[in-house]
Amino acid sequence: MNKVITLVDSKYFKYGEFFLLTRQRVNAKFILYGPDLTAKQRKNLASRDIEYRQVDQELFNTHMQFLKFRFLRDEMDSGEEGAISFLDFDTFFVRDWHQIFNTPFDLGVTVRNDMIRNGLYRAYANGGVIFCRNTPKSAHLCDFAMKVMREGGHPDLPEYDKIFTTLEQNRPAHKTHYRTTMRWWVDQVFLSSLVMRYVTIKGKESKPRISDSEFFDYGSYRIGMFNCARYNKLDPTLRDVDRKAKNKKAYILHLKDYGRSQMQSLRKLFG
Repeated sequence: MNKVITLVDSKYFKYGEFFLLTRQRVNAKFILYGPDLTAKQRKNLASRDIEYRQVDQELFNTHMQFLKFRFLRDEMDSGEEGAISFLDFDTFFVRDWHQIFNTPFDLGVTVRNDMIRNGLYRAYANGGVIFCRNTPKSAHLCDFAMKVMREGGHPDLPEYDKIFTTLEQNRPAHKTHYRTTMRWWVDQVFLSSLVMRYVTIKGKESKPRISDSEFFDYGSYRIGMFNCARYNKLDPTLRDVDRKAKNKKAYILHLKDYGRSQMQSLRKLFG
């Protein structure tokens, strides 16, 4: 059974409008983790065949980004075969992406070619979409990811330290991000570290050209690199969504900041 999991609180729930409206385009079991959804919000989920699992409020407040890997790992303990994807609740879907799992990999990362080109290390990947499988190797890799996040680094992943150094040094105090703070950045820095390893091996720093998907070995693990333009398109506009849908290029779209400002026009997609 394929599963899609997400995480949101009651205040941010409004940005999942299109996630809910496009849920039926994806053949998977959907599970939403949240600390405080209202009765109306829970009823909305139930009407879309989305299971709600309550999360401790303090855990949500202090470990929000870390929880992505924890919940992926928890689902692997179910013993059910299939793919498990984490998607932010402000994503939505043009079409089902599960054919990507026909190619073997243990963890799938969505890659931002523009950030590689600009050398913005912390954003080489976007943490809003993560793909993995319910297999022992994927489980071990999630365990490793959580270990890196808890300890603030690992000798086998020096890229993590390199990225966090840019977040900790020469920045104003209110913008400094500490590597053992689990609410922000830890998920994306881990994923970006894998991308940094890949582009270094392949010499792609100046000319990133991941057109759809590419794969590489990180130790004993197989990592999938998936182009954000297709699998995690950020800040979509109505024109952008229409064009990509007609050309059948996009799978997953992600509102982010500019996209949220375009929600009124995007509603035209759904009548």
